[in-house]
Amino acid sequence: MNLIEMRDRIDKRVRRQRVWAAADFSKRLPADVAEAQLEELCDTGDLVPFRPGQYYRGRKLKDGMRLLGPMEVAQVLYGKPGVGFTGFEAAVNLGITRPYVDGKFHDYELGYFDASDPKCRLHIAVPSATVEDIPGAVLTHRDDLPFRVSEGLNEVEVSFLETLANGFAYADDEVRAWWRLGATLTDGVVRRDRLERALEHESNISRTAYAEILHHLEEKAKWDAMEW
Repeated sequence: MNLIEMRDRIDKRVRRQRVWAAADFSKRLPADVAEAQLEELCDTGDLVPFRPGQYYRGRKLKDGMRLLGPMEVAQVLYGKPGVGFTGFEAAVNLGITRPYVDGKFHDYELGYFDASDPKCRLHIAVPSATVEDIPGAVLTHRDDLPFRVSEGLNEVEVSFLETLANGFAYADDEVRAWWRLGATLTDGVVRRDRLERALEHESNISRTAYAEILHHLEEKAKWDAMEW
């Protein structure tokens, strides 16, 4: 199997398989040859490095394929439903805190730029107990909360639940956080029906925090309805 044949096989199976390794070609090529060809396909923009020894076939862009960030890697490995930020990154994702740690800008999308510094690593909640090594990420396993998956919660909705669970610990201002999270409900950014069904199986702390948000929404509605 030459390089062109390998690329054609990867392109034909793109709907079924996105991640490739030398072992996928073991019947046709020695491991070292397959590895070399996969690396060459990275050089030509047909693949991008995924994890050590693994390569990802993403959507081709005009200038090749961009590298995947830790969140995207997690979504490939675990599926998108039920995967989202937790901790400080969840607060940044929801816009309730400034993206700074100890006075330094913290890029929650490109947190892998210095994996040796734990403050620059992304904290991601995943709906599985399976341990995966994702460079630049610290995983929190939420396998005890399967309803996040069955309700198809997206990245923002998972961040919402994670923020409720930690009691707004990373918010710059708790009252402002209530308004901000309430706005995601009224604006449809967060799908309230799905969130509330999943919330039935979350902690009492989460449900209490959510009730506080709803209370503030009700108060705002009354205020807006007043005639001045």
